[in-house]
Amino acid sequence: MPIPDLKSEYLVAIENEVFEARGEEVKKAIPFPMDLVAALENMLMSFRKIPEKKPTAYFVWILLLMTYSSLRFSDMLHTKPETLVYNKGVLYGSCWRTKVERKKRGTKFAVPDVAITKKPWLTEGLKIFEEIAPAKSDFMIYHLEDWGTISNAPMEYGTFVKFMRSAILFAWHKACLLYTSDAAD
Repeated sequence: MPIPDLKSEYLVAIENEVFEARGEEVKKAIPFPMDLVAALENMLMSFRKIPEKKPTAYFVWILLLMTYSSLRFSDMLHTKPETLVYNKGVLYGSCWRTKVERKKRGTKFAVPDVAITKKPWLTEGLKIFEEIAPAKSDFMIYHLEDWGTISNAPMEYGTFVKFMRSAILFAWHKACLLYTSDAAD
C-alpha cells in the first residue's frame, strides 16, 4: 500500500474540518470571580456557628467544593458522602456517575484546603456537613425546604439554581456593604 501524501489537498481539508468541529464543541463555564469566592467563604464562616443558619452554610460549602474542584451539579449530586476523606490538607471524594466515567469505580476528585480569605472554610464546612447531613445516602446535595431546613432527599437542578443565585446575591451584597463601609471609614 502506498504512503499517502500528507500535504494533499484532500487530507488537509479533512484535518481542517476536524480542527473546526473540535473547536466548536468545547463549552466552558464562566468561573466565579475571586471576590465572589471570598464572599462565599466569608458567608460560610459567619453562618457556621448559628444553628438555624447551618443548612445555609452547608449549601455554601457545596458551592465552594464545586468551585475549587471544578465539579458540575451532576457530579456533586452523585457523590456518596461515605467516599469523602480529609487527609493532609485535601478532601478526596468520588462521583459515582459522571459524564466521563460511568463504571463502578467512579471519578475521583480532590479539593485542596486553600482559601482566598485564609479562613478554614473546607474543614468547617465538613464539620457542618457531618453534623447536619441526614442518615447515610448515595447523594451529596440534600434538598433544602428553605434556608433553615434540610431533608433526606436529593435536590433537583432547578431548585439548586434558585438557591445558588440567592446565596451568591446575598454573599455579594454583604461583601459590597462591608467594602463600602470600610471605604467610608
